[in-house]
Amino acid sequence: MKKIRSLAIAGLFTMSATLCGATTLTENFTNNPLLDGWQVFGDTNLFQWDSTNQNLDVTWDSSQTNSYFYKPLGRTFTKADSFCVVFDLNLADARATGYFQLA
Repeated sequence: MKKIRSLAIAGLFTMSATLCGATTLTENFTNNPLLDGWQVFGDTNLFQWDSTNQNLDVTWDSSQTNSYFYKPLGRTFTKADSFCVVFDLNLADARATGYFQLA
């Protein structure tokens, strides 16, 4: 079982989409992202907004089913669309048995 106990997604989260102009979504987590349209799919207990450090604490456990923290973009992307996702990731407490790749 591979576990990363706490991932802190800090800094900027940026997503750009190019189709009839560019759209940029920037989140710095200074405010609770759940109050700004972000949503959770799956286990809500895996995601906690840290108001003191102004980041999102995420617990990832590969033995659990997939859960997502996301913001709906209001459109569907296809293979013809191009986009870019950029974010800062800080591993606060990582544990792995055997080989583990983070990519």
